[in-house]
Amino acid sequence: MERPENKIKKVLTIIIYLYFMAGIFWHLLPITKEIVIGITPYGLFLFPVLILYLERDTINLRTLIWLIIVYILTIMAEIIGVKTGLIFGSYFYKDILGIKIWGVPLLIGINWMMIIYGLFSFTGNYIKMNWFAQSLLIGFFAVLFDFVLEPVAIKLNYWEWNSVSIPLSNYISWFVISFLFAFAGFYMNIKKSSTLVIHYLFAQFLFFVTLDFFLKSI
Repeated sequence: MERPENKIKKVLTIIIYLYFMAGIFWHLLPITKEIVIGITPYGLFLFPVLILYLERDTINLRTLIWLIIVYILTIMAEIIGVKTGLIFGSYFYKDILGIKIWGVPLLIGINWMMIIYGLFSFTGNYIKMNWFAQSLLIGFFAVLFDFVLEPVAIKLNYWEWNSVSIPLSNYISWFVISFLFAFAGFYMNIKKSSTLVIHYLFAQFLFFVTLDFFLKSI
């Protein structure tokens, strides 16, 4: 007999896809655009909390420590980036993503954490390579994710660059940060998540790719 928690995971997976796919159309319709923008921080907080809670059997102490380190250090990197223009380039966050500390939304660390954990779990579960090769691949996938994220996030007023185009340093930093945390995760032998966190990441990726296509078509 299937465990009740597995059923809940399946239901949550469906809800995640429905939420992000519906979000595409909510962002395109003037009547719902402001509403969905207003609830964005709650979705980006609630889903990771539910996912990590349901994945608690696979999150041992080392994995928890790794996730906390990813959160804290990425927030610190973003603060340095916003305040100095170093690391990623010169940019600033707007108010869409909720509560900020020194100009950086607290949600940004959660998003970094879920992206890296999702990619770590994806490559660990489905791609058999050595640590170094997998870490490089995670860095590449993270850059790909940010590449599709950036134009949509800018149009939705999540943040704004002070330059006309997105600087190359942004993508280099995404690669280096993701690579280092992934390699640290393999070194610490942290546990890979089940497919739930992978589905969350993939649903976000589909959301940004599809919404970007429609926004360019309008």
